[in-house]
Amino acid sequence: NKVKDSLINDYVKLVDEYDKFIDKLKVENIGLKSKNEGYEKLLASDTTVFTNVKNVKIEDIPLCLKSHYELIRKIAKIKEEIEQIKTNIDKGDKLQEEGFFIDMNKSIKKPIEDLYFLFEEVNAMDMTTLSEEQKKFYRPGLTEQFNKLLKYLE
Repeated sequence: NKVKDSLINDYVKLVDEYDKFIDKLKVENIGLKSKNEGYEKLLASDTTVFTNVKNVKIEDIPLCLKSHYELIRKIAKIKEEIEQIKTNIDKGDKLQEEGFFIDMNKSIKKPIEDLYFLFEEVNAMDMTTLSEEQKKFYRPGLTEQFNKLLKYLE
């Protein structure tokens, strides 16, 4: 009877240890899945990468991906800044239609100058990691949009 009780106790302890081990593996697996999803978003060959990069939660980006990550992040920033400037222009146009005087040049000059320097940074980077679709998104896509914004500074 004592041997039987001892075996049962040992079995219960073994099952508890096994459950703890499985729980630990599940947590590690969730972390790996999250990292894997981040890498998949970062390495997408379409233009969704520029929208998804802000959702990439990769704590330790491997050295081999850091320059690609920075390139994607900066192009995404250009996209966001252009959208913000366009929104501000639209708001300014509406206010002018309502009779308010808006000096559009003054209100968007600094953001456009900042954007210009961001373009310079991206142009100096190695773009060989971008797909053809992503390259077209940047040039002529974003560069043409930027050039259209310049007319507001004239």
